Amino acid sequence: MSETAVLVSELRWALMAQAAELGTLAPEALNRAPNLADANSPAAIVAHSVAVVRVYVLGLGCGWLVDRDRPEEFAARYPNIAVAVAELRGVASSVSAALRDLSGPALDGMVAPPRALWGTGDLQVVSRRACIVHALRHTAVHVGELRLTASLLR
Repeated sequence: MSETAVLVSELRWALMAQAAELGTLAPEALNRAPNLADANSPAAIVAHSVAVVRVYVLGLGCGWLVDRDRPEEFAARYPNIAVAVAELRGVASSVSAALRDLSGPALDGMVAPPRALWGTGDLQVVSRRACIVHALRHTAVHVGELRLTASLLR
């Protein structure tokens, strides 16, 4: 299996694990955060994860033109679980298409992300591979957050 095939497989796993977890929620829990300091709603976790994949994989990793409104990610609301799942599936499909033709040498290419896309922390020049791996790691962390959040809301 090629490096990009592994990256696609693992990113799809993280996104589809979130979709599966949404299926355990009562519909009214989607846009509600647990009553804990700094807790996010399932909708916010999904919207943030989708944005991270769009920005770090599709934008920085593959060179697609993307934008980002990070505060909006955490204020996100979905009309229902099916729409949130469709968004996760849609970005997973985009990842598959975008990474299909990317090779090792292309992954070694360096990018200097603009502040609007980078998120928090100091700006750095990084490889496209590092951007994609960052998205994978970050999205997987949010699988755990979503599982914990869903258990608190059940």
